[in-house]
Amino acid sequence: MALPSVRRDAPRGVAIVARGLRRTLKDGRRILQDVSLAVRPGELLAIVGGSGAGKTTLLDALAGVAPAEEGSVSFDGVDLCFVVVFFAAAWAVLSRSLHESGR
Repeated sequence: MALPSVRRDAPRGVAIVARGLRRTLKDGRRILQDVSLAVRPGELLAIVGGSGAGKTTLLDALAGVAPAEEGSVSFDGVDLCFVVVFFAAAWAVLSRSLHESGR
């Protein structure tokens, strides 16, 4: 079976789409307020802002390190929440198997 050819001039990477991201800090301050963005493969995006503006919080939410309280993030149309839950479940099964086998 032949694999489909890839255009050499096609941009590499994935499409990232975030919709309605919200995050509130413990002190009640909302750091992300309904943030939405779309980045196409090959695009360069700069996230700028002052100290405490939420840049790291946004990047953590986009990467799934610390998901936002509300909203969604997808990579090429695949919901990040699904991927994180899937890998967490797979890791739990693998860890249990290794523990039971004595490894």
